[in-house]
Amino acid sequence: MLATACFAAGGCAEPDDDRPPPPAETPPPARVDTMQILMDEYTISMPLVLPAGPHPVRFVNAGFEEHNIYFRRMEDTLAAWVLERRLNPGERRVATVELEPGAYMAICDFSGHDGRGMFTEFTVAPAADSPERPDAAAPAS
Repeated sequence: MLATACFAAGGCAEPDDDRPPPPAETPPPARVDTMQILMDEYTISMPLVLPAGPHPVRFVNAGFEEHNIYFRRMEDTLAAWVLERRLNPGERRVATVELEPGAYMAICDFSGHDGRGMFTEFTVAPAADSPERPDAAAPAS
């Protein structure tokens, strides 16, 4: 009978309750814009300038053939970044791309596609807060 009276009266918690407070709500993650790179027979459509650093990129195969993509610096023959696995026709995939500032080429070399013109040039610009940017603010002294 006493227990029923405690619940009806709003509970019987001790004033010195040692239970931890409920956890604070975690704020939602900051929104990150995802750039898109579209591959079709035999073109690559993408922004002409990408930001330096890690960024999500959505790769879309709008064609009827498989495609792959890799990025290399203009002055180099080695890949600076490679998409893991080819994209099937109609497939979409998001991957994190991380590149240093400079001039690059995006290339699909699957089944001779690069020989058919499936490549494009682009630039990776320094991040807004990078000391490499000429317009970046100088640190306060």
